[in-house]
Amino acid sequence: MLPSPTATTDPTGRNRVASAGRPWRSRTLATTLAVVVASVAALSGCGAALPVLQPASVLPAGQVEAGAGVTGQFALGKVDEEIAAGRELGAVGSAPDRQDELLAASFLNASLAPRLSPWVAAAVGLGGGNEGGLQYTGRSLRVGFRHAWQWDAVALSLGAGAASVVTRRDQPETDDTSADGLTSDGVDWYARGFGADLPITVGWQSRGRIVAVWAGARVGFESLDGGLPFVLGTTVEDAPAEVRHWFGSGLLGASIGGPPLWVRVELDATYHDVDGEAVLDWSDAEQQSLNVRATGLTISPAAAIIVEF
Repeated sequence: MLPSPTATTDPTGRNRVASAGRPWRSRTLATTLAVVVASVAALSGCGAALPVLQPASVLPAGQVEAGAGVTGQFALGKVDEEIAAGRELGAVGSAPDRQDELLAASFLNASLAPRLSPWVAAAVGLGGGNEGGLQYTGRSLRVGFRHAWQWDAVALSLGAGAASVVTRRDQPETDDTSADGLTSDGVDWYARGFGADLPITVGWQSRGRIVAVWAGARVGFESLDGGLPFVLGTTVEDAPAEVRHWFGSGLLGASIGGPPLWVRVELDATYHDVDGEAVLDWSDAEQQSLNVRATGLTISPAAAIIVEF
């Protein structure tokens, strides 16, 4: 006869169950998570949303969790209209107002990336109230660390993260060379760079972590660079461009379930401040530097299934 499961409670209030059947359960959970990850990976989007999707309490030392879900970035106000208008401009020539309009659309699209994206993550408890983790969203890969202070059912966590960011083209390239200058292809330009962020959350969880809620804020920065399509004669070249993206978010999240499976949801509201420049080489003797700044608001809902091992 198999031994009966025994439950223990660690200092953070997390119940841990030991059982002779645990290896079988782990294999089942791993299979379930693999199916969820494969389904999420089918999403082709690479939105810029990067939700926390973690309670304020951290994992005990050696405990591992992994999860997969979906998130989206939805622009408020006129941001979507500005990006769509930029795609309709075609070849803008040297008209200053049209150049600025196209650059604003290009820089907003690269920074805010308003679309759906997959969310895949894993975290491990490091002991001493510390936790490390990885998050992938199709646009960025983030490495994060956080520390939590625990008071019975309430916790406060402070974290830091660094990310590698790569945008990708969402629209097919055209061969419009009807006028020299930037073209609307530049709205969906390739860019790459890095980012950093500082999240802080405070939260409450019930005994056994059946229910958890959290609220917090996050500030961060991204630096992107790449080449915007630039028509000169019958050729299309890359005009060097750099973008700086500052953002600040407020967030609310909740989790329901129980060891070893949870469903988590979160809603983030973010203010974005984007500025950048592009350098256009019209000829060997003429070089033009364009600077544009734009701002916008987004909301980012997210939902995921989390499995603890």
